[in-house]
Amino acid sequence: MLASRFPLIYLFHRYALGAALGVVGSAKIPASLNGDGQQPVEVWPVASQREALPLVLRALDPKELEVPASLWRMLAPPEGDRGDPERFTSSGGYLFSPQDGARAVSEIVVGGLLDPQRMERLAVIAHESQGSLSPGEVVAALVHEGFQNDFGSGEGAEMSAAVQSQIAERLMLLSADAGATPEVQSVALGGVLDVQKIVHGRTDSSSRRLDHEIDLFLKDPKQNMPKLRPSGVPPGPPV
Repeated sequence: MLASRFPLIYLFHRYALGAALGVVGSAKIPASLNGDGQQPVEVWPVASQREALPLVLRALDPKELEVPASLWRMLAPPEGDRGDPERFTSSGGYLFSPQDGARAVSEIVVGGLLDPQRMERLAVIAHESQGSLSPGEVVAALVHEGFQNDFGSGEGAEMSAAVQSQIAERLMLLSADAGATPEVQSVALGGVLDVQKIVHGRTDSSSRRLDHEIDLFLKDPKQNMPKLRPSGVPPGPPV
């Protein structure tokens, strides 16, 4: 039964993350009546957006994503004749993969920040309001958070590798997204190139794989579009 409850506990902060993401690149559009004196569009304060971004990115810290070995051993698979839609569909089959948990959090954070419309709103707000958070700043902060440490094969390496793959691949997808604006595509491509500069000099297998994947993508984006590894998180809200 613990494995059925585990996604609820592991992702208990998903709503807090969603609330913080809702501040970044966003504005309040109040229900108004003619002559009530309200502003028709009220951009979230710059200070609130800048406060929300690092709080959201903190969830990608490998220490926050790790599943203790003592807990992992208790996540027993279901009986062979019984399915359980409330469990993770593990990429490790009958054994839970902690990297799937890291991918699930990355889907929320990285996927949320790199949403094409959110990125375009950031560009619009930065153009209209001096000192506002820009798409380039968000991408730079995301790359810094994910790649600031070279874990190699040390503690946190596996969780870090899962997060780094999500960041790099989602940036590649955004840079080639026909539904994104040219300015958003340009910022995303800059993020891809920044990631490549970081991983190019590293010797661990994950960094080498990313370096190779980016190289192939830059040579022929259509033929080498990344395919995101699903996290296997149960669908729908945890109730």
